[in-house]
Amino acid sequence: MIDSMNKLTKNTHNTHLTKTFMGQTYLIPTTNKGNIVIDPTDQWFFTYPFKRLEGINLRKLVGDDFLKKAGIFGDILMADTVYNYFKNKYPDPKEAESQITDYFMFRFEFEHEDAEERKEILNPYFVEKIERYLYNFEDRPEHWYVWNYPVYGIKKMGLADEVLNLRK
Repeated sequence: MIDSMNKLTKNTHNTHLTKTFMGQTYLIPTTNKGNIVIDPTDQWFFTYPFKRLEGINLRKLVGDDFLKKAGIFGDILMADTVYNYFKNKYPDPKEAESQITDYFMFRFEFEHEDAEERKEILNPYFVEKIERYLYNFEDRPEHWYVWNYPVYGIKKMGLADEVLNLRK
């Protein structure tokens, strides 16, 4: 169902199987769990892993066809792939959760449209190392966290040669 605001809604239900005294099995819908409202304009790639950490798996909950109709199936599939990568790489659940959170928050900031100007200031080699971490799952570059620090702070830390493009 599509409402006037271009959001898709799907009702979800709890169901259970029951057997009669003759051994026949029936599927009985019991309660309406609520509505899943999806706004296709939301940034699902970045927000979905946090929903997964809370135990919400949309692919199982509403199905792939519904996600395709909403236009977010590709985002969900990619986010699931990244989520599973970190879950497999870090056997400790708390460490995996921390890495997932760091990755998606960092990627969101790095890909935000306001970050383009900042990337121009950075050493191209440093930007490439960050991109290789984000898109190829290579090791996180040293000092990755300072990419958006103020320039004077980076210079004060003695990282200007490594992080900044000083040849401008």
